[in-house]
Amino acid sequence: MGKKKFLVVEDEARESFVQVAGGKLAFVVERGGMGRLERAHTETPVVSFEDGTTLGRISLLHDEWLSRDQALALLRCFLEEAPFPPEVGWRDYTSLLEALGPATWPVDA
Repeated sequence: MGKKKFLVVEDEARESFVQVAGGKLAFVVERGGMGRLERAHTETPVVSFEDGTTLGRISLLHDEWLSRDQALALLRCFLEEAPFPPEVGWRDYTSLLEALGPATWPVDA
């Protein structure tokens, strides 16, 4: 997939975040905070990747790959404190955080 990018944006209170990773073709968007982690998914996949295709070390389901425009729209909603679009669902991945052990996020710079 070429060069990959990663971005994390927090709210002012540092209680929630949205993180985006991806490259030229597709992106993954996650939101979380207060011990929760959710990954965005859509009814209409933007790429034809099979379940289990990875982005770096992240294994994704086929409907969790988003377009650049979808990823930017979700970031904009978070930054503007607006509702997320109804065509984007959120899948609970909190168990991934629990498997990592005690919370280490956020990390002060």
